[in-house]
Amino acid sequence: MLIVPTTAPESIEQYSIRVAEASKIGRKKIDDGALLVVAKNDRKLRIEVGYGLEGALTDATASRIIDEIIVPKFRSGDFAGGISAGVARIVAVIDGEKLPAPVANGNNHNSGSLNFDPLNPFFIIPVLLFGGLIRSLLGRLIGSVASGGLVALIAWYFLRFTARSRARGRHRHHLCDV
Repeated sequence: MLIVPTTAPESIEQYSIRVAEASKIGRKKIDDGALLVVAKNDRKLRIEVGYGLEGALTDATASRIIDEIIVPKFRSGDFAGGISAGVARIVAVIDGEKLPAPVANGNNHNSGSLNFDPLNPFFIIPVLLFGGLIRSLLGRLIGSVASGGLVALIAWYFLRFTARSRARGRHRHHLCDV
């Protein structure tokens, strides 16, 4: 855990990655560390997670810890309580404890995210049918190339959204304005 007044002139992303790499959090060659960085005056909060903890402390879990545990306490003025509860939940999740089910409220923080499963049969079957239709209209070779190109274009479109959600650099992270 690291609490700083500000990360200026760096962004919190740059600062937290630099600190995580310089401090060598986690075990050597396993990269199983986690770092909670709070920039109090900047009102920014971030969890850096080493690759060794990705299975236990995922981006979704880190996001829920921030959104459901830390931020509400910060907003109610309990800064120390938010940090304590957040660190305790991070440790519990790493130890294998599951988070409780998300509380359903009208305040969905991920409303801009896209819930798309490319392996969903309701997506695969229409793509196969469309590919067959294109092949029958344009011929076997040209139709296969056209439908393959269209499927590749659709896959690229959806995969770039998932690529944007992944962290850039050595650690995965979650960022939140408090």
